[in-house]
Amino acid sequence: MNEIKLLKAIVPELINLENKNNKAIRNILDRSHRSLIMIVERKFGRERDYINQLEALQKMHIGPSIFFSSMSESSIDNQVREDLLRKRDKYLNLIETILDEMEIETADFLKVKINEVIREELNENVEEKLTRILNRFHRFANQLKRHQGKSTIPEIDIQNEYDVQDLLHAILKLEFDDVRAEEYTPSYAGSNSRIDFLLKKEQIAVEVKKTSEHVKDKEIGVQLNDDIAKYQHHPNCRTLYCFIYDPQELISNPDGIENDLSKEVGGFRVKIVISPKR
Repeated sequence: MNEIKLLKAIVPELINLENKNNKAIRNILDRSHRSLIMIVERKFGRERDYINQLEALQKMHIGPSIFFSSMSESSIDNQVREDLLRKRDKYLNLIETILDEMEIETADFLKVKINEVIREELNENVEEKLTRILNRFHRFANQLKRHQGKSTIPEIDIQNEYDVQDLLHAILKLEFDDVRAEEYTPSYAGSNSRIDFLLKKEQIAVEVKKTSEHVKDKEIGVQLNDDIAKYQHHPNCRTLYCFIYDPQELISNPDGIENDLSKEVGGFRVKIVISPKR
């Protein structure tokens, strides 16, 4: 069938974009768009909603808005690439829907490939998003100390680890659907422990630390090693993010701690994020 031949040509191109520059990705998306229009018209006619969805995809905004025109050229290129890959994922989702309706068994392998790349892209996007949130937490905390105009909201001054947890919990709720606070871990060394936050669907745990005059490099290192040992036994946790909030910059070598403790052991991944950094 001609439609399947076209899809067999489109899907691999859409999947293998890692080493392409932005111009090449645009060309592939444009070529895929024209082919998909042809497939839909042949198979379903122009009256189907697929045409409207494809036209909306073609008009999808790419790159930063004019309000962020002061961004560096590299930042703009990165934003464009993120948007192009997001557009690619939307095309792949639409192709999967089209394949389901066509009900062609020989197309099953295409759907498997599509699901693999979308799942991989989703995991990468989730971790990029979470890392960005944690790295920018200090900016957020500083902004809470500033009032705008006639605002009656009291200033918020972070005093301890529980304050960090409360604020981070609110931020995570903005970005993730299922955020579970103080999730219990299986028994470890004769006692139960609780994870500060569990993103269950993403299988990511987040543990929060805050430095103080009594909790610095050595103490943080000991706590993190204990956490890593405990949380790798949790059935719904494949990745542990340890967020260390260091507003007074008491940690002498933040990059060293991040590099030494960020690792993967038996399929359990650990990522350390310290913010801010000196």
